[in-house]
Amino acid sequence: MSEGSKEAGSHGRFGYVSDYDQQRHMARIQFPDKENLVSAWIPVAVPNSKKNRDECHLDIGEHVYCAMMGNGLESGVVLCALFDDKNKPPEGNADIRKTTYDDGTEVLYDRKNKLLKIECQGDIEIHAKGHIIMKSDEDTDISAGKNATLSAGDDALVSAGDDAMLVGGDDAIVSAGDDVSIGSSGGASISSIGPLAYRAPRIDMN
Repeated sequence: MSEGSKEAGSHGRFGYVSDYDQQRHMARIQFPDKENLVSAWIPVAVPNSKKNRDECHLDIGEHVYCAMMGNGLESGVVLCALFDDKNKPPEGNADIRKTTYDDGTEVLYDRKNKLLKIECQGDIEIHAKGHIIMKSDEDTDISAGKNATLSAGDDALVSAGDDAMLVGGDDAIVSAGDDVSIGSSGGASISSIGPLAYRAPRIDMN
């Protein structure tokens, strides 16, 4: 759609995605109220597209609402997708904002219970050029169904204001390319049913 379009007036129209171009972020829409005629390729609106860029794609058959220019189907824009009787809101709760993906992955925030929940069906990767800080005012639990690895290119520090405990049901390994420091102002416990290994040029325990 040309930015300099002189067509007068626009009107809203409901339809369904007939074809979709992921690279151009454009769609062709089928309109049941126009004898199932299909539009030309029209852009799909996004929140931001310049310095901040949002990418979210439509699926074939998705119910959408469009603003069409003039009386034809040659020029317009897809404004949004719509829930309907076949595709209903996943929660139907005003306190919950949720994104559900086709593979079962879910990202949910419940403002009433102050709960942020991520259920991922695959891997999760977090990469930062700077620091990564994880902090909790209460207990923090980190568990793995199989192996858990904590590694550092330089110092590795584990500290606690009270008890510090490292427990391994099989092998328990602490390693670092430089120093390893384990400290606690209270008790400190390291135990393993299997082998226990410390690997570092220098190891401080206090």
